[in-house]
Amino acid sequence: MKLRYFGYFIRNRNTQDKFLYNIKGILDAFTAATNLRLKSSFMVAGDSVFLTKIDGFHNQFYFVRTSDADLVKRINRRQITIGDIQDRLEKDEDIAFASYLYVSSKDCLFAVASTQGAPRFDALADYINSLFHKIGLGNYEVNILALTDSPTKESILKMDVVNSIYVDVDANSKKGNLLKELFLKKDSDGIGTFRVTIESKHGNLKDIVPVFVDENPVEKVDDTLESLLDEDISDRSGIIKVGFRGKHNELAGQLMDLWLENASVLSDTLNPKAKRLTLPMQISQKFDDNVFRTKLYADFIIENELTHLDVNALNKYNDIAPFEDSDENG
Repeated sequence: MKLRYFGYFIRNRNTQDKFLYNIKGILDAFTAATNLRLKSSFMVAGDSVFLTKIDGFHNQFYFVRTSDADLVKRINRRQITIGDIQDRLEKDEDIAFASYLYVSSKDCLFAVASTQGAPRFDALADYINSLFHKIGLGNYEVNILALTDSPTKESILKMDVVNSIYVDVDANSKKGNLLKELFLKKDSDGIGTFRVTIESKHGNLKDIVPVFVDENPVEKVDDTLESLLDEDISDRSGIIKVGFRGKHNELAGQLMDLWLENASVLSDTLNPKAKRLTLPMQISQKFDDNVFRTKLYADFIIENELTHLDVNALNKYNDIAPFEDSDENG
């Protein structure tokens, strides 16, 4: 499971001005309120979606999609705990699909980890904007963008440690068809991409990285694979992209996937089956330890020309009372 990082900003629909405003206080107040009609009024593709705090974790929420009306009612009335939800998810995945949401108290940052079928970050943006509309903040719109980095050839060559090299091959190309014939015994029309992973027995591949980082890295790798799969090297189609898993400091930091000439979304890997650390515990730890987050968040602010703005209309909803007084109140 991947924990992906996103920056967000607010846009004034009337003026089109965009600015930074931390909405954690608004989400805290909304989830703490007892306005059942408002909290039960959100739908995605015919299913109910709702947000609820994860007990014991100040910055984390469960973002859940379900068609089980009884489950929605029990959660909104706080008659069911997060542990109960998790038990039901494990027993019957058709009941509900959950994403874990980390909301930074300091920066305009989200981190999202989604189970299969769970609502994604775009559904989260729709959810928050729908909430704004319902409570009279329809003039304001939340925009969520992934934190990304576009690594250069020089940056990749400077990595101290490279654990893996990835080569993505189009399954419908000449080389892809050869791989199909080699590995698959039955109909494989549904296969879109093969990922060839190169790993070292000694744990570091940095010495062979220059072979892949060429003036035209895709073409270079294409030639190499073509010579392995076919004598005719005139057809250079099929290689989609080349990536590297590594880090720049051998003694510190964390491994990160970097795709040459492609924007890499900042992410961490979680282990849903870990016995010692629950997913919320892993998420908190990964968020705190991520060494790339600060730089990419700063880049996000610069690229979108953002500054912080204090808005009284938004400040009002950092308190529970306005949610209880909403027209949606039941």
